[in-house]
Amino acid sequence: MMSFAEWRMWLKSLPWVFKWFTWLVILRPIIDNFYFLKEISPLLSPLYIVGVLTPVMLIFSFVSPSFRSKYRSPIGDVLFGLWGSLVFINAFAIFLSEASLDLFGDVIRLTTPVMLFFYLRHMISSRKDLNGVLQAFLIGCIFPAVIFIYEQIFGAIAPDYLSSGRGGGARIQGAYADIMSYAIYIVGSFLVVSYFFIRKLELGIVTRRDFWFLGIVLFIDILGLMAIKQVSTYSVMAVLIALMLFYLFRNRRTTVLVLLTLPIIVIVSLKIYESSLGQMVDKEIRVIEGESDVNRSFNGRMTRWNKYFDLWAEMPGYSVYFGAPTSGFKEARIMIGGGMHSDYVRNLFLTGIVGLIIYMLFLLSMFIKSLLLNTYDRYLALASLMALLLHSVSTTPLLYVSYFYLLLVIFSFILLPINRINEQA
Repeated sequence: MMSFAEWRMWLKSLPWVFKWFTWLVILRPIIDNFYFLKEISPLLSPLYIVGVLTPVMLIFSFVSPSFRSKYRSPIGDVLFGLWGSLVFINAFAIFLSEASLDLFGDVIRLTTPVMLFFYLRHMISSRKDLNGVLQAFLIGCIFPAVIFIYEQIFGAIAPDYLSSGRGGGARIQGAYADIMSYAIYIVGSFLVVSYFFIRKLELGIVTRRDFWFLGIVLFIDILGLMAIKQVSTYSVMAVLIALMLFYLFRNRRTTVLVLLTLPIIVIVSLKIYESSLGQMVDKEIRVIEGESDVNRSFNGRMTRWNKYFDLWAEMPGYSVYFGAPTSGFKEARIMIGGGMHSDYVRNLFLTGIVGLIIYMLFLLSMFIKSLLLNTYDRYLALASLMALLLHSVSTTPLLYVSYFYLLLVIFSFILLPINRINEQA
């Protein structure tokens, strides 16, 4: 982790084609708070304006003379390119079926991650670039952290009340569109800070201040988990904390610390389960044991999935294999949106069986590459993949801009040649 002065020097050294994205990462948590202005007019919403300007800036960056060459990754680039091609084809198929301003917004939303991936493959050319953007993400996390602390002291800005079947009580979401925004900053801040900590530990340059910083971030993140009451984010954080403890336990300097803190973590986890998770998890257990209808699984999402899978089966064969939007069915727009509440299901409908297989092969290639990395880079790679894979079960991370900002930056670094990654290890 660079000092703030070093980070500023890095940012200042970037050409404009990469500097604008770094500022966007920092400002995105603030911009997302203006989500509800779209109800007045899309032209007044900074969120919509940034959404439209992002692909424009990406295109200008691609054609700029200062846009540097990338370090190629034949497998990763090809797999993501094939999947991305199917995304583009199906996004425009939806738009052409019924051209409108709303559908054009859907095209931008679906295709931006693809464009951004290939942009970042050029931007992230060294460890300094990785660390610089990760620190920018942390700086951006300050705003939602302040809003969260405010809500803890003075009460929720816009509380989301849960039914008794989902555990009851209210969960907070700030001024964001939904609780997933808080979840992204909870998971992202822990992921970045724990990566920097493990790296410093492995290099033998960790300080007492680093221990305190990790502890404070973890404490705030745990409070955030209890406040948003989202099962998928509990699962992600549980796995990430377990992974971090595994890496810390392997290091002699922190083995005793892990053994001392493990009982505390277990007690806190049980407390969280009893206060927030118990009823929600019990519903899923009853489904598994056959006491409840299978349609009630995944918080009732299985009912919706079954409905659209039945419709999907009626589509032409080429749509089943390459994407529902090519079928011409008007329901295809719903099937490729956030309403599916699962990126696996949404991806299957968006790019078909072939597209989902290619996407999973891309993630598999990332996992295989991670096994060749040094300890702290392997931790970063595995933690990122686990976060994406687990959140994708019941949420749609690739539709949340701040999430794929972070994940695609990390993936772009992992795809660098091994010797390039180790140059500044």
